[in-house]
Amino acid sequence: NNLMGSLFGRRLHEFESNRMVRIQFRLLAACPPILLGVLVRELGEITDYAGTTGFIIGFSFPALLYLQSRLKASRKNFLTSTLYESYASSKPLA
Repeated sequence: NNLMGSLFGRRLHEFESNRMVRIQFRLLAACPPILLGVLVRELGEITDYAGTTGFIIGFSFPALLYLQSRLKASRKNFLTSTLYESYASSKPLA
């Protein structure tokens, strides 16, 4: 959406409903992480570039997002457990 917004500007709403344009921009946004993931296979090399901050962000954000989504789901009276939930995706380990 940010790439589309930077290209189309105020006319973004005209192109958001076009499925082909959305798919093209999603593929464009997905290419850099996939290509770099193929080239760099060790987490240590990635953290050398990103430093300790990147390491902390990489491991803390998923847990924080998990906790926040559970909280929002319970506030809206949605189910907080799913078929994909296991011990590793529980509150104590997050």
